Amino acid sequence: MLNKIQSRFRNLLSTPFRFIFIALAIFFISYESIYQSSDHLDNIYSLVLLVVLLGLSFCYNDRWSEWISAFLIFLFFLPPLFWLWRSAHYDQSVIAGIFPIGDAEPYYSDALRLHYGLPLTAFSSRRPLFTGFLSVILKITGQNLQAALIIIAVMVILAIVLLANEFKKSFGAMAAMAVVVLLYYCYKGFGFIGIVRTEQLGLVLGALALTLFLRGIRLQKNGQILLGMLTLTLALSARAGTFFIIPTIILWGAFQNQNKRFSITQFGVLSGVALSGFLLNFFVFKTIGNSLGGLFENFGSTFYGVATGYRSWVAFYVEHPGVSESAAWPYIISALRQNPWNLPLGVFRAYVDYLKPQTMFEFLYFSPESQTLAAYFLYACVFFGLFRLIRMRASSTKYFLVAALAGVFLSIPFTPPSDQGIRAMTSTMPFFMILPALSISSIPTQSTETAENGFRASFTPIYALFLITLSVLGPVAIKVSAQPATEIPPIVCPHGITPLALWVRPGSYIRLIENDAQSYSLVPDLRVKDLRLSTSKNPLDYFSEGSSVLRRVQPDQTVLVGLNLYLLPQNQNQKLVWAIVPTEDAVAGQIDRFCARLVVITNRFGQDRIYLEQSLHLER
Repeated sequence: MLNKIQSRFRNLLSTPFRFIFIALAIFFISYESIYQSSDHLDNIYSLVLLVVLLGLSFCYNDRWSEWISAFLIFLFFLPPLFWLWRSAHYDQSVIAGIFPIGDAEPYYSDALRLHYGLPLTAFSSRRPLFTGFLSVILKITGQNLQAALIIIAVMVILAIVLLANEFKKSFGAMAAMAVVVLLYYCYKGFGFIGIVRTEQLGLVLGALALTLFLRGIRLQKNGQILLGMLTLTLALSARAGTFFIIPTIILWGAFQNQNKRFSITQFGVLSGVALSGFLLNFFVFKTIGNSLGGLFENFGSTFYGVATGYRSWVAFYVEHPGVSESAAWPYIISALRQNPWNLPLGVFRAYVDYLKPQTMFEFLYFSPESQTLAAYFLYACVFFGLFRLIRMRASSTKYFLVAALAGVFLSIPFTPPSDQGIRAMTSTMPFFMILPALSISSIPTQSTETAENGFRASFTPIYALFLITLSVLGPVAIKVSAQPATEIPPIVCPHGITPLALWVRPGSYIRLIENDAQSYSLVPDLRVKDLRLSTSKNPLDYFSEGSSVLRRVQPDQTVLVGLNLYLLPQNQNQKLVWAIVPTEDAVAGQIDRFCARLVVITNRFGQDRIYLEQSLHLER
C-alpha cells in the first residue's frame, strides 16, 4: 500500500513540471512563513505544502531530488531562528531573542571564560562537552553569538539531512518524511534552536549516531557501528539522558555474528568503545572543568525525587536546602531505609506519566485542542509502529531497533517526566522517532548491499569524526593556547560606581531603535515596542527584575552582555554583566570602558542554581 502511494507521488508530475511546482511552492512558503505569518509554519497551509514537497522529493532517487530534499529540510528548520531574533523572543533560556539567561547563562559565560584560559564553573563542569564545543564555535566566529548560533543550527540540520537520507534507504520515503517533521517539532517545540543549551550538541550527535548504526547494519560495516557507539556515548555525555540504551545496544552487538551466539569479543569491543566515549568526556572535564563540580552531578537530586515517590528534583532542595547535589546519596539511602516502597512507586509513577500522549509528545506547540488531537494521533502511530516492528522479519535491523527502544524505555525512571524528562531524552529522540515513522514505513528486508562509492558515501563518518574532534580536542586546544586578558587601562570612577570594560562583539548585543525606524525588529536592531512587548507578555517572567529593567531602555541605547575584563582573572567565577549605554559609545570590534552603577538582580527563586544571580550595569 505504501509503495503504491510513493509510486503515485513519483508519477504525479514529470521532471520539468515538478521543478516548476517546487519552485513556486517554495516561494509561497517563504512569503507566507517569513513575511506574513506571526511565526514560521504556524501557517497550516505552509506546513501542509512543505510536507507534500518533502514527500515529492523523497519519493525520487535522482541526484537533483536529494539536493532538493536537503534544501527543503534547511527551509524547514532555519526560519525559526529568524523569528527568534525578529520577535525578541523571551523564555526561560533567552531574553531579547539573543541573550542567554537561566541555565544557558553559565554555559555562555564559561565558554567566553575559556578563551582566557580560565576553568569552567562547577555548574558547566557537569556537562563540559557542550560548553567546550560552544567555546570553539565562538572562537571561530570572533565571539559573534549570532554567527555561532547559526553555525550550530546548520550542524544540527545537516545531521538530520543525513539521518533522513538513511531512513529513506532503510525504511522508505514516507518514513524519512515523518522523521524530519517530528524532529522539527522536537527541535522547535522544545525551543532548542538558537538557544545556548546542551541539547544542541546532544541532538546532532544522537542523530549522527543513529545514522551510523543504520548505515553500518545496511552496509555490513562494523567500523561504522563502532563509530556510532562512540558518537552515541558522547551524545549522552553532552546531554545526559537515556543511558540504558548503551548496554542494550552492546548486548545486541554481541550477538551480531554468523552463529547468532553471544561473542565475548564483540561484547568487549563495543564496551571498550562506549567506555572510551566516557573517558573522552572525563578527559575534557579534567582539562577545562572545575574541581568543585562533577560529571552528571545533578543526577542525585533527580534520583532523590524518584526514590521518595516521584516528587521531582525540587524535593531535594526543599527538604535539604544548601546541600550540594553531589551529596544527595546519603539522603537517598536514608529515605529508602525509611520507606523502601517509595522507589518502586516512583518508578511506576514515572512510567504512568510518560505513557500519557500529552507527555510523550509535549514538544508539539499547537493550540491545546490541536495538540491533544495530534498527540493522540502520534500515540496511535507509536503503537502501530511497535506492532509493525514486532511483525517485521527477523534481521539485524529489527533486533537493533528492539534493543535501542528497550534501552530508551528502561531509562524512563531515570529521566522522569516530572523533571522535564522528555527534554532529557533529546540525545536519543531520533531513536524514539523510529516508532511513529515505522507506522508509515516500508518494511525493510535484510540488506545485501555492502558498498557505497565516492565522497558522499564517507561523508557521514567524516562529519561525525569532525564533530567529535571539535568537541573533545577543540576546547583543550583553546585552554592550552589561551592568553590572559589584555591589561585594560584603568579608569577612575566615583565612589559606589563600578569600572566596567566590555568587548563590543558584532552579533552579541542589541541596539534599541525608534518604533518607526524600520518595519520590523531583527536582532541586533530592536524596536522599543517589540522589546517591551516580548518582555511583558510572558506570564512566568523567568527573569523578572531584569526584564523590567529592559522595558525601560530607550531608543539610541545599546545593551551589551559579556565579561567585565577588569575582573579577569581575579574573579574567575564572575557571571555575565549587562551594560546599557548610549549607542554612539558602543563601537563594534573594540573594548569599551564605562563607569556604571551596579544593580544586583535576583529572581523570584532567589539564589537557586538554575536562576543564577546576575549583575546589570546602568548609566554611563
